[in-house]
Amino acid sequence: MTQQYQPLRTTKPSEIKLDPNYRSRFLRLTEKQQYRALEMIPGILIWVTFIGAIAFSFIKPLWAIYFIIVFDLFWLIRIIYMLIHLLVSWRRYKKTIRIDWLEKLQKEQPNFTQYYHLVFYPTAGEPFEVLDMSLQKLTEVSYDTKKIIPVLA
Repeated sequence: MTQQYQPLRTTKPSEIKLDPNYRSRFLRLTEKQQYRALEMIPGILIWVTFIGAIAFSFIKPLWAIYFIIVFDLFWLIRIIYMLIHLLVSWRRYKKTIRIDWLEKLQKEQPNFTQYYHLVFYPTAGEPFEVLDMSLQKLTEVSYDTKKIIPVLA
């Protein structure tokens, strides 16, 4: 006697009913426990990588060689990628630092003098020297200081 197999019934995503009271095991953790679990992931991955490379060097040396070469290439590519973006950013910074922004503002917005600028200084826990230096630099700008309103928050 042979069994009759019925074709699989495909369901549309709209037909799937989820239990609203169902929570995965991870979500049943408190917020602090979830934060700690997610915080541990990078450290665990590092230790697994180190221990795995050493273990594979005894068990499967060829795999360990391939893994170490791929791992080194991965980091080399990441460093080159970061270096390229660092150099591009440095070039942009050097280019924009030479711009006279007040002159550019006068050309593009002739009525800019009617605007007031509100400058917020979030000073919670900042030492007085940092705040003093920031306010001193604010008085040295080439813009009209009567149109600048500093706010200590």
